[in-house]
Amino acid sequence: RGNVRNTSGFSGRSSMVAISSVPEVLNDPDAYGMRGIGKSTMAAMVTSHSDVRRYFKDGIAWVNVGPKEMNYARYTQCLRELISQLEFYDGVPLFAELLHTPGEPLSRRKRREIGFMIYARDTVTELLQNRNVLIVLDDVYFESELEWFTFAPAVPVSMVRTASSDNSADGKATLLVTTRTRDLLPAADTVELDLLEEQDAIRLLVNESGLSSDYAIAESKEALSVVRECANHPLAVKTVGRWLGLKHASAGIISSVEEIHEDVANSIDRILKSGDIQGADMMYEIMSMSFSPAVNGEPTNVIKLCFAAFVTVFCNEEYYSDFLPSVYPPMIPVSTADVLFETLLELEEDSLFQEGSLFYTQRREATILIPEALSKLGVLKVITTYSGDSGDDSSNSTSRYSLNDSRFLQIMHFIQYEYGEYLAKEEFGMRPLTDDAERRWNRAFATAYLRQAADWDSE
Repeated sequence: RGNVRNTSGFSGRSSMVAISSVPEVLNDPDAYGMRGIGKSTMAAMVTSHSDVRRYFKDGIAWVNVGPKEMNYARYTQCLRELISQLEFYDGVPLFAELLHTPGEPLSRRKRREIGFMIYARDTVTELLQNRNVLIVLDDVYFESELEWFTFAPAVPVSMVRTASSDNSADGKATLLVTTRTRDLLPAADTVELDLLEEQDAIRLLVNESGLSSDYAIAESKEALSVVRECANHPLAVKTVGRWLGLKHASAGIISSVEEIHEDVANSIDRILKSGDIQGADMMYEIMSMSFSPAVNGEPTNVIKLCFAAFVTVFCNEEYYSDFLPSVYPPMIPVSTADVLFETLLELEEDSLFQEGSLFYTQRREATILIPEALSKLGVLKVITTYSGDSGDDSSNSTSRYSLNDSRFLQIMHFIQYEYGEYLAKEEFGMRPLTDDAERRWNRAFATAYLRQAADWDSE
């Protein structure tokens, strides 16, 4: 998948390996690594490999770190999630509660908080002792964060050397870190991802479109033009591929695949040459086009508005407690998102729909189609959780799960989340719909949700 610099991987010389990316600004050694290049995807590929799972026999855990400052409440929540993902420990470790003392100087409280965090780290270090585990720290920004997840027991140096000489893999907690901070670890312990090679980009485009590799697209000039205009950027190519697949599925009167590809290539070409929206990068422009399907021959803002509302109502990190799971963006129940979308379409009906249009007459059906369209575009991921049925010993695997399994929606990439914020606050074409949006959308959603939740205390 393109150029990967330093493929030494888990060489045994270090218990910490980083996955970074080429700099956003060419020839700037201090620039952050490029986003959307596939760091988390590469980490997921590593953790799913059979050899890796066999080597780290005591378990693999995934913790989202992010740019937010690590405090005691958030740190202990990350530790609880880490331990809960490891199969060898039944339960959740108990951590002391850090109480606020009125009038305590901030510096003293900070020292006390650090002491609590050290004690929590030592507790987990003891649990992981003699265990061979892999811990993925996703989206790390600061070197100080690594110290809190380095679970190395305090042993004499001579014992460490003896263990190393025995080439023993037992008791080794290894960290796999994804980061845009390119110098977080030494170069020898960092795998740097580059943009895709053209053939890899074309293969990704075809795979994400859902079309068979037998189609002429794989060898077409249109496909080559598309990936070049996307600068071989993985997330951009993936987004266009999903857009292409959606266009192909809905273009019933267009029989030629080449015509669809030409349409996409021409659209991207117009996007890149357009200067209408100042400061919007390539990804924003691609998403803007893919989020604006034509109804009655005119582009619509329905999907844009619903996605902006999804981000504004459900994903505002400012209102999230440190005690909530570290997974971000959050997972939202599909039924809850449906309430928001239906309420929003009703609230903005006069502005969104022209009388006589398809959406005007089938608003409820549109409510269902919106999350489906965002999922097809690779923006929202549908997650299904299965409830085990311990009383059923049947060999039929499907019978061991409840028929009422829960389904959730989650934004797939942080760039997409930022685009939702951009739509709600800065997109000029959305301005009439987004004035005072945060207050109006939250109030409308809360009213609708409380109205339909009459059976809260029924159990």
